[in-house]
Amino acid sequence: MSLRLSTNFILEEFIDPVTFAAFGERSVWFIDPVIVRVVQFIRDRHGVPVTVNNWHIPGGKYTESGYRRPDTLTGGKLSQHKFGRGSDIKITGITRQELYADILDNQTLYIKVGLTAVEHIDSTPSWLHADCRYIPNIKEILIVKP
Repeated sequence: MSLRLSTNFILEEFIDPVTFAAFGERSVWFIDPVIVRVVQFIRDRHGVPVTVNNWHIPGGKYTESGYRRPDTLTGGKLSQHKFGRGSDIKITGITRQELYADILDNQTLYIKVGLTAVEHIDSTPSWLHADCRYIPNIKEILIVKP
């Protein structure tokens, strides 16, 4: 039985398979609970399936869309993923453009649940990057351009 992190998400969806193999349920130590809350909020708000990692199901190909080990070559050296605060979200039922627009149009609502930054949509061809990095006195969502 997998460790349930929220209504719709289990640990494996936020952790990579190598870390999970080494730490099992203790892998939860590497995940900021705020990012789980943000992803669950997006699912609840839009009522559509949301995928972060899916390596744990047959045919699943996403392994590093949540937490990334410090030694991975995927992403930036100081990526929020490496601190357990980033998720690359794939959604079904609405487009990533619609989700991005909803976030920008309702920033106060998203900030309230803990979202602080998204990657500019031009840099994310099939996903939406969301993270919960600490930004004191945040008033608007940070748009990151790599």
